[in-house]
Amino acid sequence: MALVGVILLLVGVLVGVLAGGGNDSDAGKNGAAGPSHGPVQPSEAPSDSEGDGTFHDPDSWVNLPEGKAGKNGLPIGFPHTDRGAVAAAVANNRAGWSMDEDEIRRAMETYADPKDLDDPNEQEDKAAAVAFAVKSAREMAGVPAKGPVPDGANLSGVPIGVRWKPLSAGRVRVYILTRVTTKAGKGKETKTQLMALPSEAIWTAGDWKMTSPEEEIDRSEIPAPADLGTRKFSAEGWKALQEGSSR
Repeated sequence: MALVGVILLLVGVLVGVLAGGGNDSDAGKNGAAGPSHGPVQPSEAPSDSEGDGTFHDPDSWVNLPEGKAGKNGLPIGFPHTDRGAVAAAVANNRAGWSMDEDEIRRAMETYADPKDLDDPNEQEDKAAAVAFAVKSAREMAGVPAKGPVPDGANLSGVPIGVRWKPLSAGRVRVYILTRVTTKAGKGKETKTQLMALPSEAIWTAGDWKMTSPEEEIDRSEIPAPADLGTRKFSAEGWKALQEGSSR
């Protein structure tokens, strides 16, 4: 059942995000239906967390390497370095925020461990995980679980900060601070929240791919979300992303 856990780390919509129904005030409730063996619930907070009206420059910035190749229209071919692992995880995070089944499947086929994708025992799990991710994305955006997506509905995630922890020469745990924006349709309120999402990258077949953690991630290790420009952003150890116009 590894691939279900992989895709729930792979795409932006995680089981834990939906546990609160996408509502900050309900974060932490255990109400989402889906695979019970998914990853740890991410930390989440409103976008104005710790804001005092003054922009505070981040203590640390990171310039991530770009992928040297492409697959399914997404960057791959990241260097065998810790920052290469972080860059792959960030690219994967960007690709996962979607209510479109084909886009989620494309992200999975690009960034998941090929051994998981090629395992014939995982094919049923793969289909179920993609379907669950779409259902979760639509629920998070506040749109019906089935049928056409309402005009003007939107779900997007923008990574704004990272932290990482090398676990070995070929495995890096990456925490990604993501600003998530949702809108249920034309004329509806646009909602924004911050989420600190854990992911795990392994070096395999000459590139970094996303995989399930070897052991359960301790929720207390996930840095607290804090918006770029707040003091808490640096206090939690987040590094701001310094990226070119191509991203």
